Amino acid sequence: THKTGGSSVVNVLHRFGEARGLRFALPHRYQFGYPGGFRAERVKGFTPGGPPFDIICHHMRFNLSEVQKVMPNDSFYFSIVRDPGTLGESAFAYYRSAAPAFRRAPSLAAFLASPHRFYHPGVRGNHYARNLQWFDFGLPPASPTDQAAVAAALAALDATFSLVLLAEHFDESLVLLRRALCWPEDAVAAFAHNG
Repeated sequence: THKTGGSSVVNVLHRFGEARGLRFALPHRYQFGYPGGFRAERVKGFTPGGPPFDIICHHMRFNLSEVQKVMPNDSFYFSIVRDPGTLGESAFAYYRSAAPAFRRAPSLAAFLASPHRFYHPGVRGNHYARNLQWFDFGLPPASPTDQAAVAAALAALDATFSLVLLAEHFDESLVLLRRALCWPEDAVAAFAHNG
């Protein structure tokens, strides 16, 4: 997920995997076709029915059925999330030049007070002005007032992801990740990234 500490987690995974000769699912280009949903054919070296990869750790718009085409059946799925308020502040500053909705707003306060004045779906780059976590998890658009749809989406995530790290508790989350994967302590040594 974007702007949640994911790049720091990717660093940990790359160091672990490279030290052990694991096979990474990497995109042909910069990203896996983001903001489109993940598709297996965008993985460098993927062939249908070919050997699975060991690790996929890259920003993407999650699509479970496509990810399952490149990963083993017993894969451990996890991600990282961040408080939506601080994520929104960070996204507004970081994606200001990329998202027309943010560029048009004179300030974050103005955007939040009247998002419909600035945000127009379908405009290139405006996906960064949405709820990034909801979007990156590949969830369908849902009104926050549609409690049943929100609950169903969260239940699907809960069934898929064995662990969700919290950016606000990054160190503790890495300890939980290490324990869940039975990794040695030194495997999760991290440094601040994109602070």
